[in-house]
Amino acid sequence: MHKIESSIFLIHNFTKILHKISITQKIMLIWNKNDLSLNQNAVHEVILLKSTG
Repeated sequence: MHKIESSIFLIHNFTKILHKISITQKIMLIWNKNDLSLNQNAVHEVILLKSTG
């Protein structure tokens, strides 16, 4: 019985950690959206330069 309880406890902690990670990843995604759009523009400029040059 003790093994089952400890494994359930471990799984519970693991899911809590995963949930925290997912929340931080969402925050990071929102935070980086502006940077991502800037990077995409830079990539497009490089592609244009390569195609015209």
